[in-house]
Amino acid sequence: MSEGWPNLWRSLAQTAYNSKYIDLFWSEYLPGGKAFTANAARFCNGAWVTVAMDLYPTDRSLQFAMQCVTLRGLGTHNGDQSLIEQGLEAYTKCLKEFNSALRDPKRLRQDSLLCTARLLAMFEMHYGSDDRNRHGQYNNWAAHAKGQLAILVARQPKDFRSGQTHQLFVDYRYILVIAALGQRRRFALSNNGWKTIPWKTHRKTPHDKLIDVLGDLAGVFEDIDNLRSIEEGQKAAARESIARSCWGLDKQLQNWVNELGPLKDFRQAGEDGPKDPEDFAVANLTILYWATCILVYTHLLAFTHPGTDIPPRVNISPYALNLASALPFFFKPSAGIMGPKLAAFPLGSVLQVLSGTEDRLSNHRKLLGEFFKAQDESRGVAKFLMSLQRGSGRNGMAEQDGCNGVESRAKTWVNLGEAR
Repeated sequence: MSEGWPNLWRSLAQTAYNSKYIDLFWSEYLPGGKAFTANAARFCNGAWVTVAMDLYPTDRSLQFAMQCVTLRGLGTHNGDQSLIEQGLEAYTKCLKEFNSALRDPKRLRQDSLLCTARLLAMFEMHYGSDDRNRHGQYNNWAAHAKGQLAILVARQPKDFRSGQTHQLFVDYRYILVIAALGQRRRFALSNNGWKTIPWKTHRKTPHDKLIDVLGDLAGVFEDIDNLRSIEEGQKAAARESIARSCWGLDKQLQNWVNELGPLKDFRQAGEDGPKDPEDFAVANLTILYWATCILVYTHLLAFTHPGTDIPPRVNISPYALNLASALPFFFKPSAGIMGPKLAAFPLGSVLQVLSGTEDRLSNHRKLLGEFFKAQDESRGVAKFLMSLQRGSGRNGMAEQDGCNGVESRAKTWVNLGEAR
């Protein structure tokens, strides 16, 4: 027998071993264990998983990334320490290979590297909590988000106009806009053609358009923070500009919901979770819309001139109550591991705004908090959200514990002290 046969046999056995766990993990992670269809991808950022699976055999860093997420995920879910350790080992190897790839101009432009960066960020969100280092999870997650952005902007907007490259681009905007909102900085993909050119051969989906609103909102947050450095005589005009921007976002939201039509009615879901990927995707888009309304209208109300006629749609309470009533849907078994994870940003952003603006605990904030605390599946998500909030803390407040610490950080983040 050739000396190469034992090595080949070990390689094939390892490939089969990895494939078994990869398939098992994604069947537990995805809603209903099914890949996102093209229609589901119009409403939610989940189609990147299929692209990553297709590209898995082509890139070593992606192979390590897939292994670290799946082995650590299954090990955590099943209490298997051996799998957890194998996942951590794959994570270490992935970081080394990924950093090497970033220094290679040819590999930097490959779609597989985008998938690697996305999986690394996913690993940090799911499994990166460290009680010994309160900032570690946020810092690592933010670094991977920054890495995704660097990989994207190493290319031109025209490079993302078609095929799987376009799908990766539109899906990855979501995590990048979350990072921009948390940091209260303008969204880097809202200018220089990044908002238009990748869609030259595609119509924007409802999810694309909602990300556009959130990207514009990140710029409003930066304008609000900049009020502190503006001369007093110029602040009135700056506040008026912020108010106009908020009303412009309101117009975008009106157009969006009128174009989309009926949103998910969670009352009809009863005790059931998602029926299929499309049902899950529309449900996720619905709560993302409600969260966006709360973010936009909180700031619109703060900066709109007293005496302005305020339409009923600007009242944030119904959106918060709707979100509270929708949360159980994302914790049903049929929502998979993905359910609570994708609900994290809408839930976390709403709790941040409510904690930062309410003088007394409202009923909807109480409902949101109580339900979230009651779910076993939310523990990892809760730690991630706390890490994100600590990462946005200023003036040493990141170290404050308890409800007072949460509210102090939220008030500082919302930063409405310069409003009217």
